[in-house]
Amino acid sequence: MGDEAGEPRRDYKIKAFTRYRLIAISLCALLVVIAGVIIFLFVAHGTTDSLVASFRAPQHAVDFPLYYPSALPSYYFVDSGSIQTDNDVVIFPISRNDGKKILVTEQSLPSDFSLNNVNGLQHQLPGIGTAVIGSGFLGNRAVIKTSQTVIFLSSPQEISITDLQSIAYNFKQLN
Repeated sequence: MGDEAGEPRRDYKIKAFTRYRLIAISLCALLVVIAGVIIFLFVAHGTTDSLVASFRAPQHAVDFPLYYPSALPSYYFVDSGSIQTDNDVVIFPISRNDGKKILVTEQSLPSDFSLNNVNGLQHQLPGIGTAVIGSGFLGNRAVIKTSQTVIFLSSPQEISITDLQSIAYNFKQLN
């Protein structure tokens, strides 16, 4: 009878120990995954310094001031290898982690360019110029007019106007 009474108690202790060990192992695995994601975001998508460096070559290929997104929402990135120059236009995508992209083009400001014909809300971007941000049938867009450069950002509807506006507000002139 003593063995029978003691036996369930010992099983309970073994089960409790196993349960705590599984919880500890699970927490450790979760921490490793979180650390991996953080490292991936910083190494794979680069820092602002590496982004600035990737815009140096296109800057030398064009005759207008070049702008770059100095800060992006955490789920967006610019692949430094995707920045291209073609016919005095700089082209690059800003990608979202789910594969959706914002296409960015920059070119010299045409002498007769006006934001008056662009539909959307007008915003003053301190130290940069004026932007018109809006949406249309095919997607969202932002047009940024600086003193010498015009920047076009176009995205599918799945990318919110809020994200597009946040990105537009964070463009900065490359020095």
